Amino acid sequence: MTESLHEKIYNELLHKIKTHFYEEGAQLPTEAELALQYNSSKAPVRQALDYLQQEGFILRRPGKGTFIAGRREWPHLNLGGFEQDFEENNQYLYCKTLSVQDLPLPKDIAKAVGIPAGTPAVSVQRIRYFKDKPLYYLHHFIFGMESALIKKEGNFSSLLAIYDQYHIPIVRTEDELQAVPAPQKIAELLRVPPHTAVMLINRKTYREKGRLLEFVRFYVLTEEWKYRVQYQEK
Repeated sequence: MTESLHEKIYNELLHKIKTHFYEEGAQLPTEAELALQYNSSKAPVRQALDYLQQEGFILRRPGKGTFIAGRREWPHLNLGGFEQDFEENNQYLYCKTLSVQDLPLPKDIAKAVGIPAGTPAVSVQRIRYFKDKPLYYLHHFIFGMESALIKKEGNFSSLLAIYDQYHIPIVRTEDELQAVPAPQKIAELLRVPPHTAVMLINRKTYREKGRLLEFVRFYVLTEEWKYRVQYQEK
C-alpha cells in the first residue's frame, strides 16, 4: 500500500527526530519551508505535524515556531515530576558529561539497589544546566551495557535516547525523594553554598523481566525547578 504524502512527511520527520538530525530543543522549519521541501501544499505538512504533536515528539509555541520535545521516544512514559518544566524550557537546557568509567559497584549503591557490591557497572556523572546555571547533578550506575557506547555520545541530553538507540526496553521506574543539605562536592558542582537544601532523588529503572538497568542519584535545585505530581481520573 502506497503511503500518503502526509504519512511520508510524518515518517521522514520522525526518522530525523529519532536519529538526532533534529536535536532536542531544535526548531523545525516553518510549514511553508517544509511544504517547499516536500513539494506539497501546507495541508499534508500540517497533518504530519499534528500527529507528531499528539504523540509528544514536538512542541508548538504560538508566535515562536515548532520545536523538538524532550524525551520524545517515550511519550507514554512518565519519568518524574519535572515534565512540565522540561516541556516549557527545553530550549534552555543542556547537559555536560563529567565522566564515564567502568567500576565495581560501591557498597552504598549496592545496598540501595539490593545487588552485591563489586558488581560490574558503568558510572556516569553529569550536570544538567538551565540557562547556563547548574540545575542538578546526576550520578548514574548502569548495568549490562558497554561504557564505550556511552562515551562516544559525548555531552548527551538523555540516556533514554541511548537506550532506545540500542533497543533496550524500559518497563518500570521507581523514585524515592528526600530533602537533604547539599554535600560539599555537590554544592561546589551546583555553585551553591554548602548545606543548601536540595532534593535528592534515587531512581531505579528496570528493563524486561524485572532486570535492573540503571540506578541514578541526582541532586536538584528546586527553587525555580519544581517537582510536580499530577493525578488524573481514568
